[in-house]
Amino acid sequence: MTVPRLELRALSKQFGAFTAVDGVSFAVERGEFLTLLGASGSGKTTTLRLVAGFETPSAGAILIDGVDAAHQPPFKRPVNTVFQQYALFPHMSVWDNVGYGLRMRGRPADEIRERVGRALEMVRLHDLGGRAPRQLSGGQQQRVALARALVNEPQVLLLDEPLGALDLKLRRQMQTELTALNRQLGITFIYVTHDQEEALTMSDRIALMRGGRIEQIGPPRELYDRPRSRYVADFIGETNLIPTGDNAWLSVRPEAVAIGSDGRPGVVTAVVYAGSAVKTHVRLGDGTEVVSQQAAHRPTATVGETVCVRWPEDQAVTVRD
Repeated sequence: MTVPRLELRALSKQFGAFTAVDGVSFAVERGEFLTLLGASGSGKTTTLRLVAGFETPSAGAILIDGVDAAHQPPFKRPVNTVFQQYALFPHMSVWDNVGYGLRMRGRPADEIRERVGRALEMVRLHDLGGRAPRQLSGGQQQRVALARALVNEPQVLLLDEPLGALDLKLRRQMQTELTALNRQLGITFIYVTHDQEEALTMSDRIALMRGGRIEQIGPPRELYDRPRSRYVADFIGETNLIPTGDNAWLSVRPEAVAIGSDGRPGVVTAVVYAGSAVKTHVRLGDGTEVVSQQAAHRPTATVGETVCVRWPEDQAVTVRD
C-alpha cells in the first residue's frame, strides 16, 4: 500500500485556553494540490505552521512519507514555505536569493549554479538573476520566492496566501502558473487561502475549515455540488438557502434557478448586470429571496414584475447546520 506524502492524525494546537486546531486528520498524496480554505480564525494557517514546524502540536502526529515529523525542527523537515510577504533579502540579487538555502547547506558551487539556473528557468526569470528584488514587479518577486523554495527540492511545498498582495489580473495569472508547476514537478502542494474562487480554480481537493476543524474535504465539484452542511453551501460559491422547516434548508445554486411562468411566485426586487451574466433577485411570498443567474443575452425581468422561479429537483441539496 502506498504511504501518503503527508498525513495528519488527530492534530491539535492550543494557545492557552484557546484551541486553534482541533483534532484535524487528513492524508495528501504525492503530487496532490490540497487547499486549506476558511475564514480568518478557522485554523488553516496554524495547521500549515504546524506542518512547517513553526509551531509545536499540543497533540497528534504529522507524518511525512510515514515518518512522524511533529517534533522535528523546520530545517530538518523536507518542506519549504512560501509566504504572502516574500521576505526576499533586499541586499542580494535574485540569483543569490534563490541560492541562499543551498549555500547555507554547504552545497558545491557547481551544484548551486545548476540548481539555481533550473529553478529560475521554471519560473521564467532566467534572464533576471542579476537584478535586485526592488527592481522587480510584485508578480516577479513572488516567482523569486517560489524559485527559492523549489530549488531545495522539497517533498511538500507549503503556500500561505502567497497571492494575496497581488492585483486581480496578476493573481489569476499566478494561479495558472502555480497549478502548472504542481503538475510539472509532481511536488505535493498545501495551499492556504480564504478565497473560495481561488480554491475552486486550483485544487485537486479542498479542506474547508471552521473553528479549528475540517467541515468538509473533497474535490472542488463535490463541495460545490454536494455540500454537507449549510456552512459549506454558503461558503463555497454563491447559493440560495431556502428554509424547509425542522432546521433544514434547500441549497440551490443561482445558475440552476430559472425564471418563467410556472413555479414558485415572487416579485423581482433587483436585476444586477455582471458582465457575462445577469442576477435577478426575486422575493417569494414567505419573504425568502432567491437569486437566479442567467446568461446576459437572455431576456431579463424588470424590478417590480411578478414572476415564477423553479429549479430541477436534482439541483437542490438539503443541508443543516
